[in-house]
Amino acid sequence: MLSKVRIVCSLAALGAVASSQAVVLVDRGLPNQNLNNAAGSNRSNVAWGSSASGSFTGDDFTLPNAAPAYAITGIRTWLVTLDDYAASPQASFGSLIASLTLWLGPAGGTGDVAATPYAFTATRVTYDGTTTYQGGSGALRSLWQIDWDTTGLVLPGGAKMNFGVSGSTTSGSTLIFNHASNAAKGGVPADGADGSIKGFQPDGSFDYIWNSGVDGGWDKPSDINVVVTGVPVPEPATLALGLGGLAAAALRRRRR
Repeated sequence: MLSKVRIVCSLAALGAVASSQAVVLVDRGLPNQNLNNAAGSNRSNVAWGSSASGSFTGDDFTLPNAAPAYAITGIRTWLVTLDDYAASPQASFGSLIASLTLWLGPAGGTGDVAATPYAFTATRVTYDGTTTYQGGSGALRSLWQIDWDTTGLVLPGGAKMNFGVSGSTTSGSTLIFNHASNAAKGGVPADGADGSIKGFQPDGSFDYIWNSGVDGGWDKPSDINVVVTGVPVPEPATLALGLGGLAAAALRRRRR
């Protein structure tokens, strides 16, 4: 069983974080243009799961290199549940999703990911406060914003990280639909968008890179939406950088 990984920075670094204000480091949020089926071929919003039991989808992001390191104060992702929103607009997250886990790992080469212990807050949201997600059949589905509390995670400037979200539904399915969008159609910043998503095995092993516009499944490429916030940390010598810890966790899993 994969051990959970907690990354801890020094007291000096935590003091610097406490006295600073977090800024957006990676901005690849929800689209606000060309939404849902009414947009036809211009539609920007889509959600991806995995057909293999326990497998999950993800992507990568790259931190800016303006500082030696960053204390990551939060990672925000989104997911779509398959409930009928029109029939149950007040359904709670817990009544739909039984478990949820954020995975992280260095994206050198293809890159594996490791399960993190981070808690999260789930909030039902809409696009610009107007509409929720429309599935292929035309039915409206719930759209959830997931804010991961990454307190203690410190990563070097310029680090490229894989991430993924896995979980299970209360109906017993292990299929979680991670929200993605097409960068050219979404009308919002799309930091690090390359038109491809990544797939991971249940243990976090890298599985595939998939471009929905080239490899099929949709008529245009897409990227998993993510927003990363953090605070620059000026003294890298005082840090236990999270990158090494995540790499070590992935190596331990492979040895097992």
